Amino acid sequence: MLLDDRLYFYDGSKGTMFIQSGFKEFPEALVLNNPDVVYELAKSYVDAGCDFIQTNTFGANGHTLSLNNLANRQKEIITKAFELASKAASEREGCKVAFSIGSVGKLMKPAGDMEFDEAYSLFYTMADYAFSAGARIFHLETFTDLYEMKVAVLALKDLSEKKETKLAIFATVAIEENGRTLMGNTPEECARLLSKLGVDAVGANCSFGAEKMVPIIEQMAKSTNLPIVAKPNCGLPRNVDGEIVFEQSPEEFAKECVALAKAGAQVIGGCCGTTPLHNQEMIRVLQEEQKKGILPIKRPEYVEEEVIYKNPMVCYHKEWDEDSLYDLAYDISDDDENDLVCIYGNDGKNMANAVAVLQRILKKEVIIACNNAEGYEEAIRRAPNLPNIYLTTDFDKSEMDKINKIAEKYGVKIIEGEL
Repeated sequence: MLLDDRLYFYDGSKGTMFIQSGFKEFPEALVLNNPDVVYELAKSYVDAGCDFIQTNTFGANGHTLSLNNLANRQKEIITKAFELASKAASEREGCKVAFSIGSVGKLMKPAGDMEFDEAYSLFYTMADYAFSAGARIFHLETFTDLYEMKVAVLALKDLSEKKETKLAIFATVAIEENGRTLMGNTPEECARLLSKLGVDAVGANCSFGAEKMVPIIEQMAKSTNLPIVAKPNCGLPRNVDGEIVFEQSPEEFAKECVALAKAGAQVIGGCCGTTPLHNQEMIRVLQEEQKKGILPIKRPEYVEEEVIYKNPMVCYHKEWDEDSLYDLAYDISDDDENDLVCIYGNDGKNMANAVAVLQRILKKEVIIACNNAEGYEEAIRRAPNLPNIYLTTDFDKSEMDKINKIAEKYGVKIIEGEL
């Protein structure tokens, strides 16, 4: 078991420290050009008492590396980054390395132009190189789109299955001032979907300081039984002569992190602006609270609310082009007679696209119906959420074993009815 019933301490910012040391180049390039700098920073967090440190690989996906003329050195960067972090972690017994994976830097369709397959390939390739280097713990962090994070989780899960090796996954999102991710996902939605996908811990990082992160952690803690990760910034930044400056002291940061732990966070570290001194003071203060028996808190068990659909289900089967789907969505948006909309089809990719379009407009649950197990699974994987399965009368009952496995794998429900 990766986490037991105590507080765990994560590392802090790397970018801030690199800049303070005079290095303003693409951070991942430092792995090749200044490996000693990367190692010494990692070791400083180990010396501060952190239980987990990250690799310097946040932007080591193929797309971001190509923008910095480093795509042909991806495997080399990933391998070296894990080697440096592992060397630092070995300096203290029990310290573990988490392989850092950030967003690709492109928007997923329909908001942007990145297709599921492109995102999946970028994440899978990155994770595969990391696995070969020795990574077994992965941290998906600072994601602003739950759909993109879902794709990354699927890539890691598929890699785990292929390698027949358990991979631990931490998944943290960046929440905006309005209480949602950039793409509109709430903390509760993030916690619930990621829990269904089978990650090992969920949480939030970046965006703002610990004080403003407390309600986000509280919302997540009420929406999952998984451990919660919190990595806030070092307070709010200020622009000083064109430079972004974080001015919160280690003492202030540590005090605010106590509130995060009381809100339900079990793994706590820092993000932008934090330094090893901030983490060291945070660890000291939180350990004192832990010795008093105040922390970690006992969270009430989360039980998913059972949804009872009172209204009859309506199934729509229309053309699959986007314009037709938008027309359909607006046609039925004012229909108060039904609380479910069912998309029926045999092509998983088309159904997933339909779910994406309809779910953006309708304040109803959109589910899927198909006459084959493969279509169901493809639609569930490719959709931005996790649509439930509607079994129609024409479904081949000999495939029920496959359907049950799909439902269990993705945490979706099976609803039976007529079509």
